[in-house]
Amino acid sequence: IKIYDTKKIQYAVIECDKNIQGVLASRHLKHKPLMVMNKLKDTVIASMRVPDHINFDAGAFLSEFNGKIEGLTGGGHEKAGGVTMAREDFDKFVELLNEC
Repeated sequence: IKIYDTKKIQYAVIECDKNIQGVLASRHLKHKPLMVMNKLKDTVIASMRVPDHINFDAGAFLSEFNGKIEGLTGGGHEKAGGVTMAREDFDKFVELLNEC
């Protein structure tokens, strides 16, 4: 997978009919939190994992996007989290990721 870098996290984008984004995030995790976003039909489902040695709360980070995009739901806990949104909101979400 191709991994993109932002100031706080890394992310990757896939299009797969299987719910494998969490597995991919775990396997490709290195020095920053990694979120893998799966464009699945009309929805995007994302999973984030955080390396054990980093003080970063995935759930709190993803919860910050709630309310910024209508219909987006995000949350989780310190080392893992997720987001679900409409596919049409994907570009706006990536834009927000790159701004933070």
